[in-house]
Amino acid sequence: MDSSCSELSNKRPILEDEPTFSEFKDVAINALPKDEESFNVAIDALLKQSKGHLHWKHKIARVPLLLRNSASNSTDYNPRMVSIGPYHHAKPELQAAEKLKPVIANLIAPERSKILYEFYSLVLPRVTHLKSHYEKGSTNKYSDEDFATMMLWDGCLVLAMIEACTSLTSNDAGQKYKEEIQCLGNHAFGCFISDALFLMENQLPFEVLQLLMMLKYEDGGMSLMSAFVDEEIYWNYNPNREIKVDVKSTLEEEQPIHLLELLTISHRRINFPNKQWISSSSTQKYSVQEMYSYFRSISELKAKGIFVKCSNSPLATSIKFKYFFFFGVLYLPYIAISPESRIFISNYIAYELSRRDTDLITAKTMFMKSLINTSNDVKELRSRRILINEKSSSDEEVVSVISSITICTTSVSKMYEKVRDQIEDHCNSKVKKWMAELIYKNLNSPWAFIAFLAGIVVVVMTCIQAYFAAFPQ
Repeated sequence: MDSSCSELSNKRPILEDEPTFSEFKDVAINALPKDEESFNVAIDALLKQSKGHLHWKHKIARVPLLLRNSASNSTDYNPRMVSIGPYHHAKPELQAAEKLKPVIANLIAPERSKILYEFYSLVLPRVTHLKSHYEKGSTNKYSDEDFATMMLWDGCLVLAMIEACTSLTSNDAGQKYKEEIQCLGNHAFGCFISDALFLMENQLPFEVLQLLMMLKYEDGGMSLMSAFVDEEIYWNYNPNREIKVDVKSTLEEEQPIHLLELLTISHRRINFPNKQWISSSSTQKYSVQEMYSYFRSISELKAKGIFVKCSNSPLATSIKFKYFFFFGVLYLPYIAISPESRIFISNYIAYELSRRDTDLITAKTMFMKSLINTSNDVKELRSRRILINEKSSSDEEVVSVISSITICTTSVSKMYEKVRDQIEDHCNSKVKKWMAELIYKNLNSPWAFIAFLAGIVVVVMTCIQAYFAAFPQ
């Protein structure tokens, strides 16, 4: 077990003694030569060093200030019930949950004297390395022993929440944590799950969870983690209920720094199994103004003869457009909308903004936001079983939830360029536009449609009558 843990700790370099980027920049500028040729050579070398430096500084980041300062959903990034990791640990309003952590740890590891002690003894020598995953200065007030204890209690809580919200283990977990659920109430326990698993600033180094799972589960927790990631991606509406995510193979190729990053990587790998995302995310981009100018609301599309249909998938890549004579069909993924899902989406977007090398969830969210402007748009999506209203909110409340999701970015990948071009071609066709207006504006009720058919019959019969009058047999 110790050798496995040492392998885990060697996955990432120890960064505690690295200079800050501003310190690095000051030293670099002072070291620049004065003559032009040597200056250019030195600049090239420094650019390469700075890129490498920034790559190694990948940490458990805080939410970017652009999103923090947003008035519409700034609270979506803060824990409501429980802190995980050091960023929110000292907040007075979260201290009540600290008393529950040892209780839950004892429930998740009944062989307490064995698993918990072994976990603590393995984490303690690696505290310096684990602290380096957080922003500089955020862990200074914690001694090595206090930080190791924090990793122990928080790791057990995160694992308990994964067990509680995964169908593979939820029945057993419901019995195991029955008293805690009754004490907190279902809503508060749901907040516990949201806080512990999906908040960007409420994360543990993923190797802490790996270590705990290796001590607790025979397969290292891979089946549990695969089921959890699968259900999170498919929103529990996977019609086949076949687990399509293999976390073990993911970890063999990529080492996430925390759980939210694992979920983001899994989203990308499922949407782009052949790794096409590497090229699409790094090259062509829309400006935000360009993207919103191209995509229209559901009501506008319907007026142009474009109807929506559920693609029976939650994946971003399931958005497609198909022509059918004078009409078009836009296939959309099903989406679950509630205040809780807004928290998940907002933190995904915050993570993608902090990384800047992936924007899959951001692009999908921007596309869906552009389609939903009014309650009529929501009504149409509900009738097509695309929008799943988890909390039975009104259509106006759903519009409010969607519009309050903040996206602070200047560009997004062109993964929907083909769909955009097809929609534009359809909307720019005069014949299709006339047919759509005829049906949408003039035949938008059964009686109007019957009257239209009656008119056609009268015209046809009149023509036949005139023909026989002109050419009698």
